[in-house]
Amino acid sequence: MTNNVMNQDFRYITDSESVRSRKLRRLQKDIVRIIDENEEIGEEFYDLLWETICAFQNVPFYSSGSEEYTYSVHDDEMELIGLNKVFCRNAVNYFAGKALFLRQHQSHVDRPERLGTIGAAYIYPLFEKLGICSETTSAEPVFIGCRASV
Repeated sequence: MTNNVMNQDFRYITDSESVRSRKLRRLQKDIVRIIDENEEIGEEFYDLLWETICAFQNVPFYSSGSEEYTYSVHDDEMELIGLNKVFCRNAVNYFAGKALFLRQHQSHVDRPERLGTIGAAYIYPLFEKLGICSETTSAEPVFIGCRASV
């Protein structure tokens, strides 16, 4: 009887992770769609960006220096766990706007230094997964479970 309960619990956990994964992929695709369809990015994009950032909590990322980290979101702040770094929502929006401006004028943002800000090593991998920053001219999100390229 214990095995049946454990199997049911495992299936529940797997189903829950599957639902989260599908939600994250949908959010990623929505962000890329907005980027590709609109020349002018507005509130819809920034609200979706923050919703996606909230959904990515506790997903491991790798900084440009290959340091693994996760983050949590409290109100309008994104706190990098164990790194004593916090980004407010306005700062994340600013970095996203800058990355999109660079994409429009240089066709891609291929490394964190292009964002030109302190903390870019941590923001860039997230933007790369979302398709905001990429090494190519087309926005192709790196889906969940893939390690950000360094």
